[in-house]
Amino acid sequence: MLCTGSASVADIISQIAEEYDADEDEIRADVVELLEELEGLGALEIAAPA
Repeated sequence: MLCTGSASVADIISQIAEEYDADEDEIRADVVELLEELEGLGALEIAAPA
């Protein structure tokens, strides 16, 4: 699981891009959309960087 509370959104995008040998720009919108949807459902909280 990448949503551990210690990884930034950029970290999550980078890890997925590396895992699937994909361009970060190609997956960024999908990752952000999913995270926002999960936040809206109350499944996670997106916090500002410390």
